[in-house]
Amino acid sequence: MAYYICSSCSYGAASWIGKCPGCGEWNTLQQKKEESQIVRKKSTPTQFSPLKKIDKTKSNRQSMGMFEFDRVLGGGLTPGEVVLLSGEPGIGKSTLLLQIIQNGTAIYVSGEESLNQVQHRAERLHAKIEHILFSDESNIDHILSGVEAQKKAQLVILDSIQTLYTEDVETPPGSINQIKEVMNRVITFAKKSGIPFLVIGHVTKDGVS
Repeated sequence: MAYYICSSCSYGAASWIGKCPGCGEWNTLQQKKEESQIVRKKSTPTQFSPLKKIDKTKSNRQSMGMFEFDRVLGGGLTPGEVVLLSGEPGIGKSTLLLQIIQNGTAIYVSGEESLNQVQHRAERLHAKIEHILFSDESNIDHILSGVEAQKKAQLVILDSIQTLYTEDVETPPGSINQIKEVMNRVITFAKKSGIPFLVIGHVTKDGVS
């Protein structure tokens, strides 16, 4: 037996409907198969490590050079960590992140501003920009491939999550499904590479991202 899920808001229905009752979009319900109909491949067992093996005396946290920012993060960023910095548009999230990039090679990806805009803002803040690599790419798969090719990257900033997308999801950037899939890919990549990510997310006055 099949069911239908909206590709825009994930609303579920037992039968196909032209207009989604959840978000009001047309022709977004896609047919899915029930779990019993899905043929699953045999999985490789996950290996688990005892927590006692972790050496608590060693700290791999990377300081951002700003006391309050480091304090909120528990002393700095850990390898492979993904931090979402959210708030209303225009409150200074992008400005803050430009100020904390102090040392090491950082990649700054902006889907909202051009190279010149970011460069001029960094210069007004007297921020160090010699070690910052910039891109205005919005395709997350292209971005992660580029980060992987940059062997010296120690930090990646994505500004903002609402502007990023993957072609594997047939909804526009900023939609719930796009944001979920983009974040899943970022988190998976960060864990494997050990590179920390700072991701900006805009929140409206109603509390909706």
